Amino acid sequence: MKKQLAVLGIMLALLTVGLSGCNEKVANGTNKKLDAERIVGTWESSGGLDRITFTTDGYMHWFGEKGNYWLEDGYLYANFTVDNEKRHLKFKYTFESDNTLIMESDTEPDRIYTKV
Repeated sequence: MKKQLAVLGIMLALLTVGLSGCNEKVANGTNKKLDAERIVGTWESSGGLDRITFTTDGYMHWFGEKGNYWLEDGYLYANFTVDNEKRHLKFKYTFESDNTLIMESDTEPDRIYTKV
């Protein structure tokens, strides 16, 4: 009986340790899968002048143009065309909450968006 309890205890410990690695973390401390789900939807800038929509299939609508985006290692990458000029942007992103997205860049103004 003691051997069975010991084996059961070891199995539970191994299961617990094995499952603890299931949450893949990225640089900004958020769950990668969760970020991909959180970003989907329409976001409006704090001044209301800028609106961006992210879709589940990796497309985005920004400044009236359609482009594509992806999330990687705490960065949001965006490719789209404005006035026949191809734009390739990289933003460090964080979620202050499920309804507040902050995008920071070295080449573009920092942006704070609220989900609408």
